[in-house]
Amino acid sequence: MSELAEIASSAMAITIGGKTYRMSPIGPRELGEFELWLQQAPFEKAVRQIETLGNHCDAVTKAAIIASASKESDELTFQSEKAKAYMLSIQGLAYLLWISMRQAHPDMTREEVIDLLTLENMEYFQATLDKVSGLTMPKSLQKKTARGRKRKVREIRR
Repeated sequence: MSELAEIASSAMAITIGGKTYRMSPIGPRELGEFELWLQQAPFEKAVRQIETLGNHCDAVTKAAIIASASKESDELTFQSEKAKAYMLSIQGLAYLLWISMRQAHPDMTREEVIDLLTLENMEYFQATLDKVSGLTMPKSLQKKTARGRKRKVREIRR
């Protein structure tokens, strides 16, 4: 096994607010679960749109909303640019963190993981998730400093 493969397949401990959490690698099964979760999002959005329209939403409009959701869902794969961008969202990052943490913390909910996230520690969590699982964001989505170097990630304590 290469050094990179060994690093990517090892669990890591992280400390947030004085509490230590263990993150496990995310493999194909977990990525598939994330992909299915992503593909449900357009339908959840469609349901909200239909509910918002209420009695003003006729059958033709409902069908159009559902068809649009279906098309969007079909285009969401783990490797799609939309999915990669969603990984940087609070909900997407929290879902991936929850998948990574649930083996060591089976009682932890996604909502509790979201509560751990702050604007100050999101990069730390993303970098740690990347390190433990080998998930690399596309260069177009990676933030850079004014000097053009990637920002260094440090531990954040709340």
